[in-house]
Amino acid sequence: MADTNHATPLQIDYYCKLEAARSLTMSQTEVKLCEVCWSKGTATRAYWFLSTLPVCEDHYQCVCGRCKRRWATKTAREGEDYFFACDQCYEALERQQARREAYSQHLDSKQWWKTKRNLRRESFREHGKVACSRCAMSECDNKQKYGERLHGHHRTYERFGQEKTEDLELLCSWCHAWEHGQPAPKPITVSDGSLLPKRVQDAKSGTAGE
Repeated sequence: MADTNHATPLQIDYYCKLEAARSLTMSQTEVKLCEVCWSKGTATRAYWFLSTLPVCEDHYQCVCGRCKRRWATKTAREGEDYFFACDQCYEALERQQARREAYSQHLDSKQWWKTKRNLRRESFREHGKVACSRCAMSECDNKQKYGERLHGHHRTYERFGQEKTEDLELLCSWCHAWEHGQPAPKPITVSDGSLLPKRVQDAKSGTAGE
């Protein structure tokens, strides 16, 4: 504060008000402005809960909808959702889509069919039937209950495209969904259980073992 020993009462009052204004300014948090609005010549307050970049509610879509950390430059798609993405996230989604397409093509290849056939043969030699390696549900029961054969689950992707049987395991529809953290599949049954395997119907009716 300035020296007020020889100041007039009017000057003292002015210095006191100036010091109070300085203290108030220092105690207030910094207000960020929306960079998009500012580039257009207007000043609008930015809200940090929208993203890590200073934008207002009207321009939050200018930020990448995936990482929320960079400016969006392109329209991207993830699943059924469309959103604006930055260059890095767009390229990551492109690589992810390419991996999915390569994976789908491999599952339709003759190499995968031969590997899975050998896996079924090993399961039959070990259990006397083609069965899930986790719950021992047979492939016949899985087909009756879920309408599909047992799944070939990758234990490792080190030899992807040239898998050996030790790289895979047979899983039923339920165990495979659980392994990937997905919702349990819905059985293709009616309320009275008429489409269930016979051994399951016997267990429900209490006639198993008769």
